[in-house]
Amino acid sequence: MLYSTIYTDEGITRNALNFILHHIDGNNPDYQFKLDDEDSEDALRRIRRKDKAIFHQHRVLNIDLLHYMLSHCDDSETNQDTDQIIEMLSPLDNETSEFVSAYLDRLDDKANSLLDKMASRSQKLLSFLAQRGTTGTDMLCQHLDVAFHHLSREIQYTVDGNLADFLQNHWRSISIFRDSNIAPALVEPIVQILNDGKVRIDSLSELGYKDSSSGLRYPCVEQNLYVFSRGNLETALDTISQSDNNQDGSYSVCNRLPALNMIMHISRTVYANALGHLEKYFDLLTKDEYALDCSSNQNIADDLLHILDDIRQQANEEEDTEKLILTLLNRCSSSARLPLFDDRFGNYTDALMECDAVHFTPTNLQWAFTHDALTEHESSMTTWIQKHDSFEQGDTDDKLDKEKLAEDTINLPPTILKSDKKIQLLQELELDSPIPASSIELDHQDLEHYPEIYAQLLKNGLVADMAESFESLEGQPWPVREAWIKESQQFGDYLGDVKLHPNEACHIVCAEDPQLQRFV
Repeated sequence: MLYSTIYTDEGITRNALNFILHHIDGNNPDYQFKLDDEDSEDALRRIRRKDKAIFHQHRVLNIDLLHYMLSHCDDSETNQDTDQIIEMLSPLDNETSEFVSAYLDRLDDKANSLLDKMASRSQKLLSFLAQRGTTGTDMLCQHLDVAFHHLSREIQYTVDGNLADFLQNHWRSISIFRDSNIAPALVEPIVQILNDGKVRIDSLSELGYKDSSSGLRYPCVEQNLYVFSRGNLETALDTISQSDNNQDGSYSVCNRLPALNMIMHISRTVYANALGHLEKYFDLLTKDEYALDCSSNQNIADDLLHILDDIRQQANEEEDTEKLILTLLNRCSSSARLPLFDDRFGNYTDALMECDAVHFTPTNLQWAFTHDALTEHESSMTTWIQKHDSFEQGDTDDKLDKEKLAEDTINLPPTILKSDKKIQLLQELELDSPIPASSIELDHQDLEHYPEIYAQLLKNGLVADMAESFESLEGQPWPVREAWIKESQQFGDYLGDVKLHPNEACHIVCAEDPQLQRFV
């Protein structure tokens, strides 16, 4: 059969005929059967004449034949036939993956043309390359680089642990990552692969970058695909600031890491990444760097409110949230304070008060009383109040109940607020009417240390000089009542309406103090 055919088949080489008879006609594929270019040309012509459907069957799989075809794809017919074989190989099932592996092993760095074709068709190619045990690191980097240069947006590439680990450890050695001029169409699938494999770039500055549409650095910043470190954070901000898409934010790499709210204004993406690594961000700050700061044209109170709300919404555990908020407030600049308490942050009242992160105003003090801060947050409320000798600003809030606030303030324990400061705060309230003396319930210790407190309230017009007010002092120690009598201008008018104990009356009658002698 062999000799009778060789003289009648238009000059086909004996080797090509042997291949056709035993492996194509015999349906017995042999990957390693040796064919030179002339053999391959003759075998290809014979297969086309026989049945082009063979190009989609496993029996056609031969390393030399496919390499010849890939080398002659400038011919449209050869290109079409090659594409049929590539389509067959693309699923990389047991048999086809065995052939592709043999092809790569034998041709090594000459296998690029196969990878070119398969990269845009095979979902499994990248993971297949990474899990082959016969390829060295350098060659695998080269193979992956070739494949990355021919990816398709239409394919969801499989990313297994082997591929992800290799990319994490060796991305620097894959030249496309450093290329500043890669085709924009390749960026999307590469970024998707990094995302799927949870690959994080440990040095953003080494990624290729020219502008927002060139190189992988900008998309990796936008997708938060980098290890959170000081160097990467600075590079990310610098990249965003230099990009065509960023007209408002500005940042240039310097020795000072930007404050969290400054990051928020430069890039919401980088800010979101910083929020996700807030503890690490705090650790990156040096002593002269604030977690919150602002330039003259920014409202730091609005920034603080925004950031607190973001932390509140993203944290899983209440305890963790409070810890993060406390750390944030402790690292803020002195200007980072809220004008008002916000009910959204009711669970973090301790942190806000302890760090004096809310202005000490009548409205805020009223909020604290209304929300039981005295019973639930006594320690932090004490810290907050004791940092201030007076209210920081007046209030025009129509909802402010000055009289109720005055009563709550005067009745604060002396451990929280001394009597002289209480009176000062009450004066600053500018009450419309005196406080009913009956609503004042001063601590015994307070009266013992400062028995003149009622008298001082009277002196400053904070309680009314009348019999009902004095009657409310019934049961109080004599020094308290005596101080009232000395200070009162009207006591003589309502003397007959109040109850004096005999000893108190004798004290007045015998007194040498002219303030008491007025009422003898």
